[in-house]
Amino acid sequence: MAIAIFAVGVLSLSYLIINNIGLSQRTKLKTTATMLAKEWIELTYNRRDTNIKKGWLWNCLKLQQWSYAGACETYFHDPKELTTSTSWTIDIDENGGYVFNKMKSSLDNDTLYPIKSTNGEYTILKSRWAKGNIIGQKKSVFSRHITFSPVDLSPEWWPTHPDKIIKVTSTVSYKQWVYSWSVNIQSLMGDTLDTIPLDYYK
Repeated sequence: MAIAIFAVGVLSLSYLIINNIGLSQRTKLKTTATMLAKEWIELTYNRRDTNIKKGWLWNCLKLQQWSYAGACETYFHDPKELTTSTSWTIDIDENGGYVFNKMKSSLDNDTLYPIKSTNGEYTILKSRWAKGNIIGQKKSVFSRHITFSPVDLSPEWWPTHPDKIIKVTSTVSYKQWVYSWSVNIQSLMGDTLDTIPLDYYK
């Protein structure tokens, strides 16, 4: 009897230890995922702010070739598309600049890979767009993309028309064993240098 009680106690203690370890790891993963999601929100605002300060269209990602007046070729989200959203991955090119890559479908690969830099540290990049062949390297447990959506179907003169404001959603998914979670950070981005939090309209 005493042995059975002792065995139950050991099993219970082992379960608690394993559960606490799993919870600690999951908390660490969630913290990392949140920082990764915040990073892209901040990057997007930096791009918007730079456009405004240079006198370009605030929601422009790529200017038309040879255009010095700010004529836009590619937008965060096309203002004419009032019923669909646009998703992107963002990577670092060989010169250290950021490159936005449009996702054609939800099946596009947005997995993040740890890539070793020249100073021995690791930078997270996405396999399909990273410089060099990293196919076959171990994946990280994270995937990430950012989505731009029209706020509503208001007319052009209304303050929330996509020409003037769009919703930004930064999504990071992560895995632990057979379980999956995701972190979503949302904000409203407009044609001014002010940040508009989502709870502003609540």
